[in-house]
Amino acid sequence: MKKLLIHNQNTFLADGMIFSNPEQFVFDPDFDVIDVDHYITNQLISGDLKDKLAQAEVVFIKVALTNNYLEYMGIRLAYHLRLTESLGEKINIPIIFVAEESYQFLGLTSQLSEILFTKGIYLMRDTKDDLDKFKKLINEGRIQNLPSLEEFISKIQVPPPANYQTHHSIANEWCILRWAEMANNISEGEREVIKKEIKTTDTLYYKYLEAQYINLSSESARQKFKRDDNRKALLVNRNPKVNAKIYYIDDEAHKGWGMLFKEVIFKPFTQDSLFGYYDEFKKGEKRESLLARLKLKIKSLINDEGYNVFIIDLRLCDDDFHNGIDPCGFELIKEIKKINKGVQVVIFTASKKAENVNKALLAGVENYVLKESPENVLTREGSYQLYLEFYKKVTNAISKSYLASVHMTIEHLKSTTLFAGSTNDAQKLFRADTIGKDGSLDKIFSLVESRNDSFINYSVLTAFSTLEKFASLYFLPTSASGKIEKSDTSLFTVYTEAPNQKINTIFHFIRGRFSFQKSTANETINDVVFQAGHELHSKNDFEGPDKSSLTKIISVLKYRYYFDDIRLTKLIELRYLRSNLAAHNTGNVDESKRKIEIEDMSFLLDILKDVF
Repeated sequence: MKKLLIHNQNTFLADGMIFSNPEQFVFDPDFDVIDVDHYITNQLISGDLKDKLAQAEVVFIKVALTNNYLEYMGIRLAYHLRLTESLGEKINIPIIFVAEESYQFLGLTSQLSEILFTKGIYLMRDTKDDLDKFKKLINEGRIQNLPSLEEFISKIQVPPPANYQTHHSIANEWCILRWAEMANNISEGEREVIKKEIKTTDTLYYKYLEAQYINLSSESARQKFKRDDNRKALLVNRNPKVNAKIYYIDDEAHKGWGMLFKEVIFKPFTQDSLFGYYDEFKKGEKRESLLARLKLKIKSLINDEGYNVFIIDLRLCDDDFHNGIDPCGFELIKEIKKINKGVQVVIFTASKKAENVNKALLAGVENYVLKESPENVLTREGSYQLYLEFYKKVTNAISKSYLASVHMTIEHLKSTTLFAGSTNDAQKLFRADTIGKDGSLDKIFSLVESRNDSFINYSVLTAFSTLEKFASLYFLPTSASGKIEKSDTSLFTVYTEAPNQKINTIFHFIRGRFSFQKSTANETINDVVFQAGHELHSKNDFEGPDKSSLTKIISVLKYRYYFDDIRLTKLIELRYLRSNLAAHNTGNVDESKRKIEIEDMSFLLDILKDVF
C-alpha cells in the first residue's frame, strides 16, 4: 500500500528508512490559526501536499506538528483533509495518527478529538513496535477508508473560533463572498478578484458548516449561486432628484466590500462621483490614532465634500474586540451627529450583540443591518432577502439624506446676528422664539426628520408662521396706508386708501385657479403683478391689504430684499397649500396632483436664510 508521512521533523519515522523522501511532507507554517488554515488549504488544493496525497493510499500524520504539541495541529490537518471537497475521493483515505499520547489523553485535551472515534481513523504510538503492528494491519487489509462523509459529519463538531476577532472576520468575508456569488451585475473577472482576497473558505469552521448542509433537503440546504438564472441584480439605483452622497467605512473594505459597493451595488452613484470608501487603515494602528484620523476625515467629508449618507462597520481596529470598550463605529456615529444631525448612518456589521442595536437607536441610528453569517443555513432566496434588508435600510437612509442640507440651513439660520442686542421687545421676542432652544427652527427640523406627510405639513406651517412674524416686524400699516421699512430705514409706501372703495397700490394680486385645485374649489390669489408706480384698484382685488399676511410678506420680500417675481409666485402657491392642506385640509386640493413636499420646506428655509 502506497503511504505518506506528514511530520515536522519530530518522529523517528522521518529517518528515510521507512518513508522515502517522496513519501514525506514536512509541515512547516509559522502563523496564527486562521493563517494555518490558509496554509493547509493551499497545500491541499495546489501545493506539494496535494501531489503527494494523490499517490498515497494511507496517510500517517504526526499529531504534534508544531513546537506547541498541545495545539495538536496534526488533528486539525486531518479535519481539513476530510472536509476539503476538491480532494474528491481522497477525503476518505485512511489516516493513522502518530502520537505519544493515548486516546484518553487526546480526548480530554483536544477540542477536536471527535475525529479519533470516527471510521477510517487510527492511532499508533511513535515507536517501532507500533509501526510493525500497523504494517501488519495494512498488509492484512484491515486498515479501512472512511465509508462516507455523511457518517463522519454526524460524529464530529467543529466549534467556531474562540477569538471573536477571528470569528468576526470569517463572518465578514463570508458575506462578501456570498453577495459576490449572488450578483448578476458583476463580471467574472471582478468576482475572481474578490474571491482571491477571501480566506473564509479556507477555514476549518467554514468547511465544517458547508459539509454539514450537503445532504439537507432542498428547502433548508444552503444553496450556491452557480448559474446566472439563480443570481440577482444587486443594485441601488440613483434618483437624480435626491442629492445623496454615500461613504463607506470598514477596515475590511479592501477584501472585497470596496469593489462590490463601488463597482456593483452603488455603481450609479460611483458614475456620478457620489460614492467613496475609506482605504487608509493601517495594520495594528491603535484606537486613539485611528479615531483621530477618521474624525478629521469625516468632518471634511461632511462640511467640504457634502457626503450625507455613511455606511459604517462597528469594529474597525484590533482594540475594538476587547470587552468593555465601545467599538470605534459608535465613536464615529457620535462625531457625525455632532457635526450634522441630519447626516444619515447605516450600521453594517457582523456584530449580533443586542446591546449594540440598542446603542445604535440611542445614537439616533435606525438603520442596523447584520452581515450574512456562515452559521445561517440559507437558501438562495434567504440570502437575497438579507440583501433586500440591506437595500431597504440604505434606500431609507438615502431618502432622508435631505436632512443634512436642512440641518445645515437651520444651523446657519440659528447662527444669525439678526436682532442680537436689539432693545425692541418685538424683535427680541422673535429672536428667542425662532432661534432659541426648542424654538421654531428646532421644531421644523424635528418635524421634517419624521418623514411623515402630516409632520412635513406642520413644518411648512411653522416656517410660514415664522416668515409672517418676520414680515410683520418691517410692515407698518395704518388706517390709511401700508408701508415697509427698507434696509436703510427709509419708509416705502405699498398702498394708500382712496375714495369709493378704491386703493392706490404698487402691485396687485391676480385671482384664478391652480392646476391642482379641485373643480369645486373657488378662485383664489394665484399670482401677483408689480407696477412701475401706484395704480388705482378695487379693494377687492387687493384682498384687504392692511390685514393680509400675504401682502406683508410680498411687500417686505419684494421691496426690502428685492426677491424676483418667480420666487414670489412660488410663495403664493405655497401660501394656498399652507392654508388648504397644512393648516386645514379643506378638500380643495387634489393631492394626486400636488402635495406639500420636502422641497417646499427647503424653499421656505432658503427664503429665511436670505432675509436673516
